[in-house]
Amino acid sequence: MTTTLNIRRPSPHVAEVWLNRPEVRIAFNDGVVAGLTTKVAEIVDMLVANGPAAVRACKRLVHDVAGRPVDAALRDETALRIADIRASEEGREGVQAFLGKREPAWRKA
Repeated sequence: MTTTLNIRRPSPHVAEVWLNRPEVRIAFNDGVVAGLTTKVAEIVDMLVANGPAAVRACKRLVHDVAGRPVDAALRDETALRIADIRASEEGREGVQAFLGKREPAWRKA
């Protein structure tokens, strides 16, 4: 299921926010909305700073493990998947960019 953030402004100083379920809405005043907007922008900036393949792998991992009990098998699978992305061409480029104090190739595109 795709998660969609929905925002509706029933009046100039109020916003309703919900994820996928319009029957579960939270109303915020303008101050909270401004803070929420700022926080969402910070999170988006952090996400887009990472390699595209790493972000896809992370989203896939979160989707695949959601609702599973945290046990040794899950920890092992998670560690392997993280190691795979770190060992990938993109992962190696990220480490080299960090060590070389330069922007990684995916940010130059």
